[in-house]
Amino acid sequence: MSKRHVYPSAAINRKYKRNAEKRRLTAQLPVKEHSLKVYSYLRVSTGMQTVESQKIGVESFAKQKSLTIDEYIIDEGISGTVKAENRNLGKLLKKLKDGDIVICSELSRLSRTMTELLCLLNSILKTGAKVYSVKENYTLGDDLTSQVIAFAFSLCADIERRMISARTKEGLANAKAKGKILGRPKGYVCKHHVTDGKKYKYLKLRLKGLSKIKIAKRFRISYKTIQNWVKANNLDDYLKFVKFKTNYKIFDKFAKSIVDNV
Repeated sequence: MSKRHVYPSAAINRKYKRNAEKRRLTAQLPVKEHSLKVYSYLRVSTGMQTVESQKIGVESFAKQKSLTIDEYIIDEGISGTVKAENRNLGKLLKKLKDGDIVICSELSRLSRTMTELLCLLNSILKTGAKVYSVKENYTLGDDLTSQVIAFAFSLCADIERRMISARTKEGLANAKAKGKILGRPKGYVCKHHVTDGKKYKYLKLRLKGLSKIKIAKRFRISYKTIQNWVKANNLDDYLKFVKFKTNYKIFDKFAKSIVDNV
């Protein structure tokens, strides 16, 4: 016996035709062109420094090139030896597209280590973006000359970082030899802490059902710091008392003044 041929249903045919029509119409739509964006990356190593001087230089440079800076990416108090993904620079790298421009005051602001800087520049140039360096007055694009210049400056930045590190270590060793005690004095208590003024908010979030890990992420503090802080202030014991004596609404209305004194 010959096998019976099963024809597709009318519903499947209609669905196929609709999908084919959608694909045809989508193909006819004009492709949106990417609008060129200009980013400025600013970084300082310590909290004592400010990015204002870099910002002035970058703005003046952009004005000379007839460019308008769309967004500033700033890393304050972060060493150039820290990896890009652990800085705001990592977010910038994800945003970059073909034709975009990154302006920095000098290449060493991107990174202080030679290998990291070369990887960063390679990543930026691969996307088709350009890097403008204000102090060195260089435009780095996807060409051999730019790669040679990038290598030379990354080597200089790495040598400079090593020299600064060596001088710092020599100075500390010299001070220690003269009898100076390095580091914080014994029993020193820090006047400011990352958890200051967060007791009420912590208890409120815990009553809402948030875990310590989620609260740590919301506060942008490590979980270990939250754990030690809660233990030192007996906040979990106080939380049990609040849950037993009140409900959430009463706590939210009256307990703020009490929590400040916990």
